[in-house]
Amino acid sequence: MLFKSVWRYFKRSWVLASLLSIVIFLSAFIYGVMAHSVGAIQAPTEAYFKAYQQETFHLMPMPLITPSDRETLSMPTAIRTTSALYEVDPETFYALHEQRLATLQRPGVTLEARFSKDFNSSFGAEEHAFRALKPTHTVNLTKVVEGRLPEAVGEVMLLPVYAQAWGHEVGDTITLQGEPLLIVGFFMVPDYSLVMFGEAFILNTRSRTLVLVDDTQFARLDGSLEVSYGGLGDVSVLTELIESPVVLTGFSTRNTLRSGAIYDELAGGEAFGLSLSLLIALIGVFVVYVMVHKMLNDQRGPIGLLKALGTPSHAIVLPYVLFVFLLALPGLLLGYVIGLWVAPSLTGLYQLLYVLPSTPVVFSWRVFVLSTLVPLAVLVGLGAFVTARLVRIDALKLLNPKTLKPPKVKARHATLDPQSKPFMVRLAWQYLVRQRAALMVFLLGMSSALYLIFLGFSMHSSFDRMNALTFDELNYEYVGFCPLFTGCNAAQQAQGEGVIELPDILIEDTPVVVVGLELDSTRLPLKEAGQRITSRLANEGVIVTRALAMKGQHRVGDTLTLDFGDVRLERTIVGIHEDYLNDRVFLERSALSRLLSEGLTSSFVNVIYSDTPFTEPFSVTLSVTQLREQSEWLTQLSVAMFFWMTAASLGMGLVVMLLVMLMVFEHKRYDMQVFSLLGYEKKTLDRVFIHPYGMLMMVLVVLMVPIAYLTFELIMFYFATRFNMVFLMVLNPWHFGAVLIFAVLIYGLSRWILKRQWTRMSLAQSLSQTIT
Repeated sequence: MLFKSVWRYFKRSWVLASLLSIVIFLSAFIYGVMAHSVGAIQAPTEAYFKAYQQETFHLMPMPLITPSDRETLSMPTAIRTTSALYEVDPETFYALHEQRLATLQRPGVTLEARFSKDFNSSFGAEEHAFRALKPTHTVNLTKVVEGRLPEAVGEVMLLPVYAQAWGHEVGDTITLQGEPLLIVGFFMVPDYSLVMFGEAFILNTRSRTLVLVDDTQFARLDGSLEVSYGGLGDVSVLTELIESPVVLTGFSTRNTLRSGAIYDELAGGEAFGLSLSLLIALIGVFVVYVMVHKMLNDQRGPIGLLKALGTPSHAIVLPYVLFVFLLALPGLLLGYVIGLWVAPSLTGLYQLLYVLPSTPVVFSWRVFVLSTLVPLAVLVGLGAFVTARLVRIDALKLLNPKTLKPPKVKARHATLDPQSKPFMVRLAWQYLVRQRAALMVFLLGMSSALYLIFLGFSMHSSFDRMNALTFDELNYEYVGFCPLFTGCNAAQQAQGEGVIELPDILIEDTPVVVVGLELDSTRLPLKEAGQRITSRLANEGVIVTRALAMKGQHRVGDTLTLDFGDVRLERTIVGIHEDYLNDRVFLERSALSRLLSEGLTSSFVNVIYSDTPFTEPFSVTLSVTQLREQSEWLTQLSVAMFFWMTAASLGMGLVVMLLVMLMVFEHKRYDMQVFSLLGYEKKTLDRVFIHPYGMLMMVLVVLMVPIAYLTFELIMFYFATRFNMVFLMVLNPWHFGAVLIFAVLIYGLSRWILKRQWTRMSLAQSLSQTIT
């Protein structure tokens, strides 16, 4: 009898049961897809980093030639930098770094230099950025994914993700700097899991990549030379090594964006999936509790009769537990299976961002248990608990009809009219707070949906605004670089506006680029809040980019200390330029020129900005248009993420609102019919039972604005301080209006879907069931 009764209740509440199945499905799906996709990368990545000796820290050597270098190595006194030494005497350059590494060796620490060159090559209308590496032997070893290592001039290895994007295979030829090179294999290196190099935050694995060549081919390439020392051993020695005069600064791998961000990304991805899955599962728990509680109260009479006839308690509990089991199991299994099916796509997205090994996504007992069996046990256990509590009640009490207890509404005046608006408002409030389960489902679900849509809007605007503020204000298209301390000749200076750029200047152990700019510069106008501020440099102050200000928590009026070797310069910040991609400090060019030349000249420049192609050769040239195009890849990715987050938020919000309305309908149908018989119109009943949730949704939208703003600030602060990276999260006024429309759309759709159920409700149907 109970089995049939439970089945009839299930058929009568099929809409509510279907929505609950969707919630349960989402819980299993979200955790399943995140755990499987992360697991397919995490395990092989950890093994890869260990097997190929990923550095635990790295050092940036001093770019200047120090007195200790000159004591043991013979070199011209006119040569001031290691890069200049490489141009005239490569053998002495390598000997210098071997000597420096010898002085930095410590017990239990292994150090090895990583040499690289940055250059660009054109492929039709596209220009790609390359970083050429040489194989190492003790730290950051090369993993050969396919093929072999380069052994001669004219051979090169590519990253698999870049080769796949452009259809390159082993045995093909790629032309770099006008020279055809044979592709002999594909490789990965553990110190560049995130392919990002250069000054600006530009990540694009289709047009910015690493290549591996042998020593001879490396010497033939023209490009900007970089050196870093990878270290294996206890990271605590880093503080001591940084104090060496031959070291500029150093960083722990865990705090390095290019190779350490993956640790937080993998851990954070699974944690986010688990948190969201638990939140959705909690909504399901509340709904199951409400459904079972309602169903049991509807069956108080039959349960009491069975108890009076001596039916064992477990026989009474079993049908209800089986009902919960059959309700939850299909959604959980379907969620896991579809999550397993979708996981390879998310793994592919990780592979687009990171250069990492991965294994095929396969069935995992751990994920299966956590995503299906554990929620199933919780839901079934909850159903058993609720049923057992009712079964313990005396049979005579169960057989007696449950007394109706209308909500208590305290009136300030005895003459308060039951038809008046104040009475209806207070009645609506009482019904809202009494429906605790529905209220909790609503608060949890709608808060999550609204936060996700705010997050989607902020990510959609992030890279787009960063690129616009950085590139749209530039009044030049080409950049030409001359030797760092030799500078540009007259013919080169005649092609555009001359500036000074000094890389690797330290601000509290953080390397930045110092730029000497003309006060009336037309190529790079510095702006703050839309106002030009370049003229402020006349008072011996400095202007910093917004990216640097966010990372170092700098403000206008602060004193900035710049270190380069033994030279220290203190200047006051007089403005913040709206550039979110570059870490730069701007000084007045002529003053910087006199400082570098010790007062000998005020006309020194080493970089030229031009809006037309160069006719004179430069050491390195860059195209602003190509940089902009390379940076737009992240914008396109953020747009895709915004689309999916918006769709997920809309679906989640709609399901939650429908669940809440159905729960209200199921629990309060008798109350609503009684009010109708007393002469209350349907619009009035809507204001009592339904409209409070619409008003509460508007309140949540307003409350979510400061919550989103504060959490986004914390996220930006975390990325800036931990990884020295600016991840701009913007909340614009129109975002608030869009989220309001989003909330109204959810509410309107929910009302429209359930409209027929309100109109078909009858008093006879309500009285045929036991009242809760």
